[in-house]
Amino acid sequence: HQDMATHIQQRIYIDPSWWWHDARPLPFWQELQQAVFNDRMIHTLYSRADGKVTERWLEPYSLVAKGSLWYLIARRDGEFRLYRVSRFQQVTLLESTFTRAADFDLETHWQSQSNAFIDTLREYAFSLRVRAGRVNFIQGLMPGRYRITEPDRGDGWLTLYFEVESVELARMLVFELGHDAQVIEPHSLWESVLRMAREIVEHEAG
Repeated sequence: HQDMATHIQQRIYIDPSWWWHDARPLPFWQELQQAVFNDRMIHTLYSRADGKVTERWLEPYSLVAKGSLWYLIARRDGEFRLYRVSRFQQVTLLESTFTRAADFDLETHWQSQSNAFIDTLREYAFSLRVRAGRVNFIQGLMPGRYRITEPDRGDGWLTLYFEVESVELARMLVFELGHDAQVIEPHSLWESVLRMAREIVEHEAG
């Protein structure tokens, strides 16, 4: 089993970062690879989305890349869970091993869980009126996270509905689009954009 893991490691190298991305390696990447290859238990400290750090003993099954992000599929207390690799605060490779479930299939598991996981990322909804010429830019930046609710009716503008992770991401999109976008709803997003714009102007003015 060890020979097979070494064989794979010497023939496949996965660089998890984009060319224009933080060049620092993912935390504990070597430990996670070794644990997955050799069915080794790990002891971890993990930072949840709410900022709380939790202690976990995990059975690491698989590493999955989704875009530029890496996730660990691991079993804890008999149930499979998904962990974002960048949120691990500590990973200790243990001597103890585990027996993988005979019926576990990575592709099947990922497909069955990915839609449910995507729903957890869609925490903030908003609508923008956007110039038609900027839709390709939005498609490249946020594929799958918007839909057209009102098409271009001849004036060069259309309405898009978005579901993203946070108001901060929504605000960044509005600033990037500039005069090519108008906030429709919620009004709180419009207020947030206006407030930050004023803060930027005041800061630059000294």
